[in-house]
Amino acid sequence: MGNSVHRHLAVIALLSLAAQTAHATLQSVTSDGSCFPDQQNLTGAPLSASAHCGDATAAAQADIGIGGLGAMVSSGGTDSALAHAQFTTDLFFLPNQVVPLTVTMHFTGAITGDDAFGDLFQAAVTLGGLNFGVFGYDTPTGFVITQNGQSGVYPFNHAVVNAIGTSVARDKVDMTLTFSETLNIGASGYTDQIGGFIEASYNPADPGNSGSVDFLDPATVWFSVPPGTQFTSDGFLEGPPTPEPATLLLLGAGLAGLAAKRRTEGTRA
Repeated sequence: MGNSVHRHLAVIALLSLAAQTAHATLQSVTSDGSCFPDQQNLTGAPLSASAHCGDATAAAQADIGIGGLGAMVSSGGTDSALAHAQFTTDLFFLPNQVVPLTVTMHFTGAITGDDAFGDLFQAAVTLGGLNFGVFGYDTPTGFVITQNGQSGVYPFNHAVVNAIGTSVARDKVDMTLTFSETLNIGASGYTDQIGGFIEASYNPADPGNSGSVDFLDPATVWFSVPPGTQFTSDGFLEGPPTPEPATLLLLGAGLAGLAAKRRTEGTRA
């Protein structure tokens, strides 16, 4: 019994050690270096940052509790802007497990106005300090989205990365990123850092070009592992987001209506 208690206390100690690691970084920057609020390594409450200099504006937000990230910039045609939001947390897996781990990100956004120079947005899930996602940019032949990250990248040689776009039009981006990897947890346990980031930027391709990159409607990031997996994390969303209350009400009403319809059909029979 004494050994069992010691093992239990050891597990509690490991869980405590792995906790308190979640942090978020927000940055809003415009071309005037005097105008960029910057918040880093903050934990707990939802975070936001914004900047306005010249004819450029930037805003970013992060809420690790719900797995939400957002970034938005705009320019009147003279100045450029950049907004970046990110959060990460350490997952500690107890020893001697085989763990299929999936990190998922769903995001939407809209890019309006004239052509820009360089990346317009980046979005990625992060695992082990590596980014797996997409970036979008303007080219002479139109708007392009390119996937960044694929299986075969050390140390994730057997990883599966999928980028599925419901819409990839410049004025309506709607995508889901999924990164999967199977972790073989050794006798000492294993800690891995997971999270996500989203970035918006607008740099006019020519003087007078104006536009906006709006991904401020929060992207959602979550992770999933099989039931029974022994792990701990601090403040990060496990499992897909739950429906909003209004969605649940509609779902309940629909199910109630279906049940009533079946009762009526049964009575007629």
